[in-house]
Amino acid sequence: MSWWRRFRKAPGPAATEGPTDGSANDATVAPLEALIGEMPVDLSDYFREISDNAFSDQISAGVNLLAPNEVAEQTAQFREFHDVVSALQGVVLDDANTSNYHVYLMHPGCRGVVLFLSHDGDSRIVFPSLQSMLAAMREALATSGWIVDFHPTSGVVLEHQGELHRLIVDLLDERILCDASAVLLVLIPSLDLTDLSLLERLAKNDDFYIAEAVADAISHRPRQDLKPVAVICQKHSHPQAARAGARAVAAIRQLGS
Repeated sequence: MSWWRRFRKAPGPAATEGPTDGSANDATVAPLEALIGEMPVDLSDYFREISDNAFSDQISAGVNLLAPNEVAEQTAQFREFHDVVSALQGVVLDDANTSNYHVYLMHPGCRGVVLFLSHDGDSRIVFPSLQSMLAAMREALATSGWIVDFHPTSGVVLEHQGELHRLIVDLLDERILCDASAVLLVLIPSLDLTDLSLLERLAKNDDFYIAEAVADAISHRPRQDLKPVAVICQKHSHPQAARAGARAVAAIRQLGS
């Protein structure tokens, strides 16, 4: 069965009618806290903010945020089979019948950001916070837009690069039990591209998708000091990675001297 099969069940009255005081009630939140532990403050605030159901069933905008009990059910199922969600301690927030999902991340290496989990392989971190996601959704609804159009074209560069670098090294060194390549691919676009030794290690990876992702990141944010890494990608044994490397080299060349 493909991973993008939608798991959401038809909600009953408790799922569609939030508490009237603007807060999630204990019965609704308890299943999620049993799964993830103590609720982070930003996630608790988020659930209070969406409890009026203003972001529910807005399918024409690709928006359908779930209540905490629905989030718990969907998250538990995704963590069973999806390495990105399990390794990054993801919390699946929505289901807009698109086979794509917005996922809040709790791993210390990327805590508090929102990942767009795409069934076509173009998954990346698209919002630095839950509040920025809600702001984009409000704009999509106000303009009759589509939420994906409010995603950045490349990944969001994370503020805490040290934690992100440690997470990536742990993945490369196989200290996290998962499909490391799948997780690396969603994280590479969020690097600030300052750790050249880490970039070189990624560029030399046998998995050509990883080298391609490094080259694509350089193409989006070229700098002269990144040319050696781009050349490594250009010389990759796989033609797809090599072509991406050539694009990165060309983007750097366009900067001039």
